[in-house]
Amino acid sequence: MNATIGDRLSFANPTAVNHCYQVGYSILFLLGFPGNLASLFTFSRASLRKLSTACLFIALAIFDTLYLVMCIFDYLEFGFSVSFYGRLSYSGFCRFRYFVMYAAQFASAWILVIVSIDRWIRTRFPFKSNVICTPAKGLIAVGVVLIIDVALHFHLLTQWFGMLVPGLAIAACGPSFTQQSYAIFYYMFWSIIQIITTCIIPAVIMFFIVIDILINVHVRKQAFVRPIHAFAVLPTSSVEKETHRTEKERSLSLDVK
Repeated sequence: MNATIGDRLSFANPTAVNHCYQVGYSILFLLGFPGNLASLFTFSRASLRKLSTACLFIALAIFDTLYLVMCIFDYLEFGFSVSFYGRLSYSGFCRFRYFVMYAAQFASAWILVIVSIDRWIRTRFPFKSNVICTPAKGLIAVGVVLIIDVALHFHLLTQWFGMLVPGLAIAACGPSFTQQSYAIFYYMFWSIIQIITTCIIPAVIMFFIVIDILINVHVRKQAFVRPIHAFAVLPTSSVEKETHRTEKERSLSLDVK
C-alpha cells in the first residue's frame, strides 16, 4: 500500500513541479522574510509607534510573515518531497495550514485598505487626522478585520476539511467527500468568494481612494499656486504702471520747456 501511494505521488509530482516549488518559494522567502523583518524593525521604533500608519504596517508584516511560515511546509513537502504524512495528524495539519494561509491573505489585503483609508483621511481632513488616525483606532480596525476574517474562514477548521492525497501538490488537502454539499460549495463557490473578498473588493476600494487622493492633492496644489502667482505678478504690473507714469510726466515737462 505504501509503495503504491509512493508511486502515485512520484508520478503526480515530477521533477519540473519540484523545481518550480524550489525556485519560486526560494525567491519568495529571500525577498519576503528580510522585507518583513525590516518593516518590523523600522516601524517598531518608539517614535513611529505613535503613528497609526506604523502600527498598521507592523500588523501587515506580522500577517505576511505568518503566510510565509505556512509556505515553508509546501516548500518542503512539494519542493523537496519531505513527507509529513504519518509524522503528524495530516487532516489537522491541513486545517491549520490552510486556515492560517487564507486568513493571512485576507487580513493583509484589508490592512492595506485600512492603510489607504488612513492616508485618505490625512489628505482629506488634515486638521482632524490627529484625532481620527490614532494607533488605538487603527488596531480596532484591524480587530474588526480579524473578526470577519475568522468568521469567513472558520469552515476550514471543521471536520468538513482535511486530508485528501498527502504529498500531491494539487490535492493534498481539500473538502471531505462525505459532506457532498460542502464539497460542492468548496469547489464551485469558495474560490470565487476568495477572489472577490481578498482581491477584487480591496483593489477597487484602494483604486478609488488613490484617485481621490491624487485629485485632492492636485486641487490643493493649484489653490496654493494661484495666490503665489498673483502675488508675483502684482508688483511687476505696479512697476510698469509707475514707470509709464514717470515717463509721461517727463514727456510733459519737456513739452512745457
